[in-house]
Amino acid sequence: MITQDVRCNLCNADDYTVLYNSTVGDIPPGTEDYKSTVNKYGLFHRLVSCRRCGLIYMNPRDTGIKDFYRKVVDKEYIESWDERAVTFRRHLEILRRYKAQKANLLDIGCYAGIFLSEAKKEDYNIIAIEPSKWAAEFAREKTGVRVLEGSWDEASLPENYFDVVTMWDIVEHLENPSACFRQICRWLKEGGIVAMTTHNVKGWFARLAGRRYPWLMRFHLYHFEPKTLSAMLFKNGFTPILVKNYTKIFSLKYILGRLGIRAGGGLFKKITLSFNTGDMFMIIARKTAKNENNIN
Repeated sequence: MITQDVRCNLCNADDYTVLYNSTVGDIPPGTEDYKSTVNKYGLFHRLVSCRRCGLIYMNPRDTGIKDFYRKVVDKEYIESWDERAVTFRRHLEILRRYKAQKANLLDIGCYAGIFLSEAKKEDYNIIAIEPSKWAAEFAREKTGVRVLEGSWDEASLPENYFDVVTMWDIVEHLENPSACFRQICRWLKEGGIVAMTTHNVKGWFARLAGRRYPWLMRFHLYHFEPKTLSAMLFKNGFTPILVKNYTKIFSLKYILGRLGIRAGGGLFKKITLSFNTGDMFMIIARKTAKNENNIN
């Protein structure tokens, strides 16, 4: 198993304290570790906290991560289409406050295309990026949206073109989120917005769970809080204008599946549960040279 050491992606320091030691041992990485529905909770490389800026990240981490994502096949994810669509519709309701429909929208990490399907109903002009060959093909065929296969740093797109860039539960997976934000800033028009969701490692549930926090997983390279994510955005040309918690909705069948329990029958799919543990947050930031100091 080959790993690589990394510096802090926010301040570039190599000065950290160890939060939790690795639980990986000699277990080599595989494609299964990098699909959305993986349930290997508690399996992660060493987690550290930067002494200078507070960013929490995995150090060291696996090598060849891009190749794992390219090979991901995750048909279980599609089973949760309907309940995930509800969450994305709520995200779109929030986006309407900041950008009108029919805007040019780029979705980074679209996976199987659930958000694309919902955004099309809002008449956005959409382009998407997805590293998984399987997911990109599925999303393209399912939604008819132009989906570029590959990672964000392999995409050739026009600068100053997009009104909105979305990244739903993606930023924690990126090897270099700071560089991704710089590129997004180039793709966006002046005044354009980037909207994303991720988990809050400083939320009450994460603090209570400690090393047993479910989202401490091998494919989560970074663990943000609103403070560190806002700082990274500001560093790369954005002003945060909204930070808020949100609720996720999943069927009982999906939840049981994540726990390794296979539940047949339509009843388990019809029963849905809402989760708001204070650790899932959305942040929206505007491309601007001026610090508006207006976080709601």
